[in-house]
This record gives sequence, structure tokens and C-alpha cells, in this order.
Amino acid sequence: MSHKSIDVRKFSTAIVFSSLYVVLSFMPIGTTLVGGTGVFSLSLILPPTVGWFLGPFYGSFSMFIGSTIYLFFNPGSFFGIFTPLVPLSGALFAGLNRRKLSFLSFSFIFLFVIFFIISYNKIWWFIIPHVLAAFSSLLYYLVGKNFKIFFSSFSSTFVQHSTGTLFAILLYHLTDKQLLIVFPQMLYERSIAAFGSFLLIMVLEKYVGHKLHF
Repeated sequence: MSHKSIDVRKFSTAIVFSSLYVVLSFMPIGTTLVGGTGVFSLSLILPPTVGWFLGPFYGSFSMFIGSTIYLFFNPGSFFGIFTPLVPLSGALFAGLNRRKLSFLSFSFIFLFVIFFIISYNKIWWFIIPHVLAAFSSLLYYLVGKNFKIFFSSFSSTFVQHSTGTLFAILLYHLTDKQLLIVFPQMLYERSIAAFGSFLLIMVLEKYVGHKLHF
């Protein structure tokens, strides 16, 4: 890629957000994950926010860099080498939502829902929030800007959770019982992620939005 093809403002903003991601990753907001190998951190609110402002490419790049640096300081991260792909997915789909491609968020979450029901049919209700998030991504096309921001934050938050859950299942072979333990924590952390990113975007839109829209 030549230097002429790089948007310098987006690139520099992406680096700022990636640095912020590292800082927020060391600010725990919840209890440990299954097995006690990780915590929920305030960085959860950043992927939907960064994707919204920077788009799918620079937003994903920002979260990949930030989470990779975090992984360097915390090599025992719950998702191991796959850690950067989790926040990357949230930023990627938030950026796609902003590009009016939110049907892709619906498709991704819907495929996860099918996989989960096939694999864990006894606790099918676990993915009710994911189903709501999937359909909220379709409502994106029908509402005004503030609701677009909320539905984008909601759906991209659960894209990120779907990605993380897939890795957790593949890496740790989670049982029904373990997922039942995780469920209340999942509702807690994803509520913070969805509403936190929504509020953060609204604040940034109001005070510095003109500088973040490229």
C-alpha cells in the first residue's frame, strides 16, 4: 500500500483509539470468566465506537493493534492468540453498519445462533439476546440517526460476543453447565458494552463529531 492510499487522519486517530483500548483493558468491570482466566474490562465499549467513527478498515486496524499490544502485556488472555480477533470483529461490523451494510451483522449473528442451537439445543434460550441483536441490525434501515447508533452498538456488541463465544467453545469445549454460569455475566457485560458504547458515541458526536467524521 502506497503512502498516498493511507488516510493520515484516520490512521492517526486509529492509533489514538488503539492506545485507549490498551489502557481501558486494564480497568476491570466484572467478575472472572469460566475458569477464572480473564476479566471483563472497560475496553468493551470501544470496538462499536471505533468502528462507527473510523469505518470497517481503520476501525478493525485500530482494535487489532490495541488488542495485540494488550496481549503482549497479558499473554495469558482468555482467548490466547485469537484475542485480537474478538474486538476486531466488533469494530468491523460496526463500521459495516455505518456503511449501511448492517444486514451482514444480521447474517453473522444468525449463523452463530444456528450453530449454537445445533450444539447446545438444551439451553437454546441462551442466544435470545443474540436474536434480538440480529433483528436490531435490520431495524437500522428504518430509524433515525440516534436509533441507528443504538442498534449499531447493540448488534456489533453481540457480533463481538458471538465471535468470542465461538473461540471459547472451540478452545475450552464449554459444557451446558458452564454456559449457564456465564449467562448472567454475559448479560451484565454486554449491557455495559452496548449502552456504554452508545453513550460514548453520542457524547463524541456532540462534542467532537465534526473532527471524527472523515
